[in-house]
Amino acid sequence: MNHQRRHTRHIRKSGVTFEAGQGVENKDLAKEFSAVAREVWGPIIDKITLHARVGSDRPHMAALVSKGGHGGRRLIGTHLCRAKREYTLEVKLEFMSLTPEQRRKIMVHEAVHIGCGTHNSTFQKICTDHGGAVCMNALNKDVEYAIQTKPKEGRTRFKDLKVFSVRGEAMAYGKSYSNEHRNLRVRIQTR
Repeated sequence: MNHQRRHTRHIRKSGVTFEAGQGVENKDLAKEFSAVAREVWGPIIDKITLHARVGSDRPHMAALVSKGGHGGRRLIGTHLCRAKREYTLEVKLEFMSLTPEQRRKIMVHEAVHIGCGTHNSTFQKICTDHGGAVCMNALNKDVEYAIQTKPKEGRTRFKDLKVFSVRGEAMAYGKSYSNEHRNLRVRIQTR
């Protein structure tokens, strides 16, 4: 009963009335999102229907909701080989007041989710390669990659060794440093 009430409650903001959890279809945002998704995945994205709704009551600024199609492996390397038939980008009202650059970073992030369900290293690589925000902290600044180390033995915290602005450089440095210092744990932290 409580669940039904939540979805029948109406919210009015910015002169737009919609049912909570539903949002309002926004065709301009859908076109913008389609263009960003095409930049990320190429022409294969044209086979997928993309929608956009403004006014989500989800906890995050934006979320990608899928419908129908295939599960399982969606990528071969970093190339999209399979996806569900239909996706909807659901955003909060606050999303529309962000700068165009911030909105684009979020849309790249959500477009990458078409091929990568989790925030794994492949997701992070594709997202940063296309100028997306890996996390909300990356919205207002350029992403930095910190190489951090700590001894394999004992209970100590990771400490910054070196900071990079390019992911590829950080990965190469981290790998070579790890090979040279086998007694240390090495990780890359995005911030």
